[in-house]
Parts: sequence; structure tokens; C-alpha cells
Amino acid sequence: MIKLTLNRKAKKILYNRAYYHSGKGKIVQKRHLENQENVEGIKRALATQEKIKIDLTRKYSEQRKDRVLKNKYGLSLKQYKQMYEDQSYQCAICGEKKKLHVDHCHKTGKVRGLLCHRCNLRIVPLAEQILDRNTPLLDKAKEYVNKHRANSRLAS
Repeated sequence: MIKLTLNRKAKKILYNRAYYHSGKGKIVQKRHLENQENVEGIKRALATQEKIKIDLTRKYSEQRKDRVLKNKYGLSLKQYKQMYEDQSYQCAICGEKKKLHVDHCHKTGKVRGLLCHRCNLRIVPLAEQILDRNTPLLDKAKEYVNKHRANSRLAS
């Protein structure tokens, strides 16, 4: 008879295979439980990271707003919030409760109040132009608008 001799490495491989196949179910269950614990830990860690990120974002966005208001308009965030509250959280012209922007005079830099986007970009510049020029321009503008209103009513 021929006797086969196995070296140490081959014996270990055979042993590991036999061990794996005999206890495969137990090994799979153990790995599954380890993964479940790991998933829960990862979820907790991600939730904590998200909370920290939100807190930091809120903190730094407040600091940024304060810095921008100071640099652009000479206002602190506290003063801005006070103006916002004094205006009942609404636009000083149209009264809409939207995001409000700081309105200021471009010549003097003086802050006038808080306005919605529409009033800040359309109404106030138009009013400034009219006030800087003579009043016949205002009369012409009224005449123009009324003329087109009348034409649009006739067409309907």
C-alpha cells in the first residue's frame, strides 16, 4: 500500500474545509448577527454625525449672516432681527410675509427697512428714479399704464 503523506499546509486546508462545512450554519448565523450589530452601530454613528453637522451648519450660517450684514450694511444680526420683528415679519411696502432683504440707499448707504425681493428690485428703484427726476415723468407713467389698461379691457 502506498501511504500518502500530507504536509502541514494541506492538512490545515482540509481541516478548515471540514470545519466550515460541518458548522456552516453556525458560522453564517454568527456572521449575520455581527453584521446586524454593526449596521445598528453604523446607523447610530451616522445619525449622530448628521445631528452634529446640522448644529454646526446652523451655528456657522448665523455667523456668516452676521458678518455679511455688518460688511454690507453696518447692521448686526441682532439689529436685523429686531427690524424684522418691528415690521411684523413682513415687507414694509406690500406686506407679504416672504424672505426679506435689506433695503438701503445706494447714494448714502443708509438702511431704510426690509423689503421682499419684488419690492426691493422693482418698486423702490422706480420710485427713486421718479423722485430724482421731475414729476411729469410720473404723470407720463400713469398715463401710459392707464392707456394700456383701457386697451386691454376693450380687447377682452
